[in-house]
Amino acid sequence: QILCARGHMDAAAHSVLVEVFRLPHGEEAAMERAKQLFLEINKAQPVKSVDLPGTGADERESAILRKAVNKLEAGYKVFFSESSRCRPPHLHADTLRDNLFN
Repeated sequence: QILCARGHMDAAAHSVLVEVFRLPHGEEAAMERAKQLFLEINKAQPVKSVDLPGTGADERESAILRKAVNKLEAGYKVFFSESSRCRPPHLHADTLRDNLFN
């Protein structure tokens, strides 16, 4: 709020969506549900800019990128990783699509 008041940040561009979950009654049940929610939320992956509606790739561009990455992955399977945090020389398909788009 302080940065927005001083004109350093645009409040409209930095809003955060918050979802509230109702926990079951009883301490043990509530703690177990909270643990499940924590694990689910922390496994979430941010959406790649190539996939963002409105600002990402259109259907044609997306199809081209997907086809190119699939062809590379088919020819060089050993270099592709399931992890989005892989290290060179390995690649992650979605990250590669995003990097090619940007």
